[in-house]
Amino acid sequence: MAKYPGLIYAVSTVVDGNMALKWGDKNEVWRNREKFLDKNSISVKDCVFTSLVHGVEIKIVGSHDKEKILEADGFITLDKQVAIWITTGDCLPVVVYDSVRCALALVHLSWQGVDKGLTIKAIQKMVEMGSNPANLGVKIGPGARKESYIFDGPIAQENDPKWQPFLEKLGNGRTAIDLVGFIKKQLVDCGVEKIEDCGIDTAKGKNYFSHYRAVRTGESEGRFATVVMMV
Repeated sequence: MAKYPGLIYAVSTVVDGNMALKWGDKNEVWRNREKFLDKNSISVKDCVFTSLVHGVEIKIVGSHDKEKILEADGFITLDKQVAIWITTGDCLPVVVYDSVRCALALVHLSWQGVDKGLTIKAIQKMVEMGSNPANLGVKIGPGARKESYIFDGPIAQENDPKWQPFLEKLGNGRTAIDLVGFIKKQLVDCGVEKIEDCGIDTAKGKNYFSHYRAVRTGESEGRFATVVMMV
């Protein structure tokens, strides 16, 4: 768990168990969730959970949404003691916090979401709700990094000019994708100045669940959680 002034921010690891209902027994997953939340001083009753749709849906949630599971790829809340939650396994969990406005967002950024401007949409929504981009602090959580995020064969982005600075041809038809670099550019273009990247590559090591790694090693699939709450 990492503590920032006015904020609880926590990320689970493999030791905490699988956090995604899709990849495990329902009862076991809920036990994993409750134990993880409890050790980070968050009640499961204060959480709003995402059911990811891999689109660009960002929902505004509040106290009335506690204990709900909502279809979305990101949440924004203005309410304290509302814990917002996503699970990932290579895509990037990105937290946006405005300590001045008391606004908090948590967004699931896959390459599809980044391509469709989900990063930009999240910042724009917070600005519409009264945030100044200069006051926003962004934390990029664990995810697949350029060194590991490598595709074999043609990819859809290679002919798109906006992706060109973030693609590296490696030979033998392989392409490395710098998704973090693209996200940072989108944030800067929106006027965000305070960006912190944890630098953790989920595809390396075994501390975090990774779809990319599991496909290649045959290990069991799972997902880890990111949860944030204003206090």
